[in-house]
Amino acid sequence: MSKMLAPYHSLSRHIETMAGAIADGARDDSGATRSGKMRNFLDRTGNLWQEGKLVGKIGGVFASTATQHGGQETTITSSHTFLFHQGMTVVGVPYICQELMNMGEISGGTPYGATTLSKGDGSRPPGANELAIARFQGWQVAEITQKLGV
Repeated sequence: MSKMLAPYHSLSRHIETMAGAIADGARDDSGATRSGKMRNFLDRTGNLWQEGKLVGKIGGVFASTATQHGGQETTITSSHTFLFHQGMTVVGVPYICQELMNMGEISGGTPYGATTLSKGDGSRPPGANELAIARFQGWQVAEITQKLGV
């Protein structure tokens, strides 16, 4: 069985709720593409990059924002850049995940990675649709990891 590291930073514990299903975490914090704690964590991986330790490993990103248009996709795609520079295979959420097509409610979720909307005060927990997308991404990460044998 492969091991998975899911580092995350969360002000409202919503990311922690989603982290069990996902490979990597990020939170859009006051307009930043990643929180300071997450940037610090990533900045300290230079030795892994120099040694090529993450080349061929599987990575995925998910995010939480305080508003509906709070930069979820920007947060995720800017984090993808880091994964690509490390030589990782990036896994998102393909549109076979039917929850991405749910137009019946306000919901996070992108093909780049699972997302949730937390409201400015953190009072909105991840909804069932958002958690289903997170589980799908987690399944996708596990499936690809198993197929590639990494």
